[in-house]
Amino acid sequence: MNTDDFLKVSFFKNIKTTLKRCWAPNGICHSKPIKAHSIQNSRVFEILSLNGHVIMPKEKIIHKGEDLIVDFVEIGRNEASTFTGLCGKHDKELFSPIDDFEIDVSNNQQLFLIAYRSVLKKFHSLALTARGTEKIYEDQVKVGRATRDLGDPSLNLMMNQYMLAWAAYRYKEIYDEAYLACQYDIVSHGKFSFKHKKPTVAISALYWLEIAKPNSTQVPWIALNVFPTQTETYVVFSYLVEDAEYVKSEIEGMLNASVKRRLWQLSERIIGLSITHKLGKGEVDYGESTKTGAI
Repeated sequence: MNTDDFLKVSFFKNIKTTLKRCWAPNGICHSKPIKAHSIQNSRVFEILSLNGHVIMPKEKIIHKGEDLIVDFVEIGRNEASTFTGLCGKHDKELFSPIDDFEIDVSNNQQLFLIAYRSVLKKFHSLALTARGTEKIYEDQVKVGRATRDLGDPSLNLMMNQYMLAWAAYRYKEIYDEAYLACQYDIVSHGKFSFKHKKPTVAISALYWLEIAKPNSTQVPWIALNVFPTQTETYVVFSYLVEDAEYVKSEIEGMLNASVKRRLWQLSERIIGLSITHKLGKGEVDYGESTKTGAI
């Protein structure tokens, strides 16, 4: 196998790397992680699915492996929007209040947990990317395509991915501590809803704004969750109270817009996150009805 083929095999092998660990907030858990849903399977996907399937974006290799695009494909609802970052016991303990009960958008605990689930999945995704990037880098070193010298582009890429994962972990710790102390009010929520003829889309996403916070190594993060009922779709932006001044322009422009403009801006945000999610900017999970189009 020549060097180029070796590196290509390394990429596609390691990009599927898994982290076999439960990242529950109360310390190290050695139980086997499950495919936990970041979008409610029993309630949201029940509404959106057709013949047990939903439509989600999925990476597709084209041009003989040279290019990667995002395509929309049917996926079984039990496989959709899952991540292997929690064991069954902790997934149930953490999210029973939103999985086993109707969502009340005036309930701070439920809104906190909806955002918390987005945080956990985003951290897990970035950790997977960092680990996979490290393995690819090590293979590049073996064949002389990268070095361990400071400034090496492949080394820089790996370190950047680990820095992103570390930032997400530190953000996750804030949620962990708040959850354990039942301090759900550390998170604020900007929300609105709109009536629909048919439910069309559900989203669980976490992204950050490239805004420097004084005396802090963190940037402002925003969890975006969209979930339908039979007659109405709810949109919730969640962020730390301490970040309110930094996210104001991002959220209030949409909340104060007309309904038509609001939905247009929401669609732009959703599409933007779906395009860039493999680059680390956002992580998006869709559950879109096969009976209707996207908003």
